[in-house]
Amino acid sequence: MKRRYPKLYTCLCILLALALTAGVNLLAQAAQQKWHLEADCSYNALLTLSDTTKKLLDQLESPLTLYVLRVDGLSDAQVESVAEAYSSHSEFFQLRYIDPDQEPALMNRVDTTGKTVSAGSVILEAEGGKLLFLPVDDFTLYGTQSYNGQDYTYKAGYQYELLLDRAILELTTEEETKVVFLTGHGEYTEDESSVFSEFLQSQGYKVSFQKSALQLTDVNLAILLSPAKDLTAEEAAVLKDYLANGGSLLVSREPGRMDAVPHLEGLLAYYGLAYENSLVIANPEDESAYYPGNPAMLVAQLGDVKLLSSLQAQKDAVVLAAQCVPVRLTGMKRNDYRTYELLTSRSDAYCLDLRDPSRTSIVPHENDTVGKAVMAAAVEQVQDFESVTLNGRIVALGSSHIVNNASINRSFYNSEFAAELLSWLCHREAEELDIVFKPALREGLKIYTQETLIHLGILLAAIPVVILLIEGAVRLWRKKR
Repeated sequence: MKRRYPKLYTCLCILLALALTAGVNLLAQAAQQKWHLEADCSYNALLTLSDTTKKLLDQLESPLTLYVLRVDGLSDAQVESVAEAYSSHSEFFQLRYIDPDQEPALMNRVDTTGKTVSAGSVILEAEGGKLLFLPVDDFTLYGTQSYNGQDYTYKAGYQYELLLDRAILELTTEEETKVVFLTGHGEYTEDESSVFSEFLQSQGYKVSFQKSALQLTDVNLAILLSPAKDLTAEEAAVLKDYLANGGSLLVSREPGRMDAVPHLEGLLAYYGLAYENSLVIANPEDESAYYPGNPAMLVAQLGDVKLLSSLQAQKDAVVLAAQCVPVRLTGMKRNDYRTYELLTSRSDAYCLDLRDPSRTSIVPHENDTVGKAVMAAAVEQVQDFESVTLNGRIVALGSSHIVNNASINRSFYNSEFAAELLSWLCHREAEELDIVFKPALREGLKIYTQETLIHLGILLAAIPVVILLIEGAVRLWRKKR
């Protein structure tokens, strides 16, 4: 047939090849739909579930339903691909695509206050009807890059797994983790603490505010966000007992709110902590050590401690420590607690004495202290008593801005830093998700100085010139031969 009817033979071969290709494609599509067989070719493995997520899904004992919103005919392909990966892994994880306009009963049960309902947003529902709403914008993290005095926003990464897994934990964990903000000592008000309190709620913590530290029953974490006034002696005693019985305390202080608070200072001193009335600034000559134009907004060095392990795993993770006073570890020799340096400056930073009446700027003086400054520290009780099931824990921050600044949390890794602190303080290590956001760019955030950018431009411009010179030299050499 090949020799007698070559054209017919060729046509039949083509038709057979097309049929085989179509058949293979149909089989592959069926297999993909059944087992979610999909090649994830992205460098950041955006659609590949982590072992942590798989373990979490394998532990589900009751159904969860994930509603992915399609609004005005629009959808979000990345959100839907991630959602399909979840549903394919567990029979308890059910996936539905809905138009919110067609589901008024469901939407009326969802708290979307202050949030945008748009395509790619999701609703997670547990058995019993408990709901959580995650807007699509929360899945993307944005960064800022400053150049020539102009700030530019860019897409830094994605946190689909992190937010979905946290939502699953919140819906499936029966015990509530209670966090109390104390506000009776000149601390930041409820409105002023909104960035941090809203972040806590997004992590599944139950947040409340109260003026006195005398009532801390069933409280997992007490927060003193930059108090300007002292505790009473009775409050200090209650907090000491609270910590001795496994409670946790997060405290911050900052410039301008450093009046003497002897009762609080005595409580912190018992655990080997003290604050200095100084302002930490980076060496102004080292422009990579601070946010452009602001040496008081330092690029913090991460402490080599286990409680920051997830953050340490991120290449080029940048945590900003703005307007910080130094936290001093007094070095008391006691065997019933451990101390950890969490955030530090570089070794050539300055501590500006704020008590100096002649100081009118943050320009370093000759008598200012130079050296590494601790801007966040932790203390943990390690001696176990028969009546104590958990060890008391304290985190001391050199400024509330580390956790309570919207622009910093949005653009840098401060929210991840806060999440790790909270998990440790509330003894949620067993629930801690070692999932970090997946970068949108191959390179992590770098803070470039203008000088660096100029040098980079010169280098890039020089490359083709060098190539041309080499090519000219080779041609000249060939002519001479």
